[in-house]
Amino acid sequence: AGVRTPVAAVSVVGRYRTGKSTLLNCLCDTDGAFTVGDTVNACTKGIRMRKTPLHASPELTVFLLDTEGIGSLSADGDHDTKILALALLLSSSFVFNSLGAIDDAGLQSLGLMTRVSDFIRVDADAASSERELASFFPRFYWCLRDFSLRLETAEGEKCTEQEYLEAALADAEGAEDRNRIRKALREAFPHRALVTLPRPAENTQRLGRRGM
Repeated sequence: AGVRTPVAAVSVVGRYRTGKSTLLNCLCDTDGAFTVGDTVNACTKGIRMRKTPLHASPELTVFLLDTEGIGSLSADGDHDTKILALALLLSSSFVFNSLGAIDDAGLQSLGLMTRVSDFIRVDADAASSERELASFFPRFYWCLRDFSLRLETAEGEKCTEQEYLEAALADAEGAEDRNRIRKALREAFPHRALVTLPRPAENTQRLGRRGM
């Protein structure tokens, strides 16, 4: 039967071989929805959509999108950016999957977002900034996998996941290149959140569905 409810799409992006497909399989409650592997080679090519949607509620049907990993040895930066641009335009929620804490490697991967405007235009006669594109972009979720650290501010005070994310995206003195990426991310994704997931062996119950 055809889909008769409003439709949403959730895409998961990130560096290759970091468990994006496994995360999507957990959301589907099945191991066979998206292909996974145990070699150094990327499993997903392009963007793959599961044809069986999730019925999130009687009023909403959700389709899941798996994307080719960033940084594969068989692809270049332009290819990665095009995949990101297409995922952004297709998605209602955009999940960036990475391992451990927020670090420079994660920011550099997301730095490709600063090139998305090369492939997307709001006005055919002019280049579009991240701020102009923001109204067309989905909600952004940074998912930190295998996370086992205490969330604290620089002063040693406890903080929330959201506060940790905002601190990581704030400008830092003497870091012009990173600040350019941080500014682009803040402008492109005014609706953003952080999700931390521990190693499954520590507490498998936390790897259930969380609101996206």
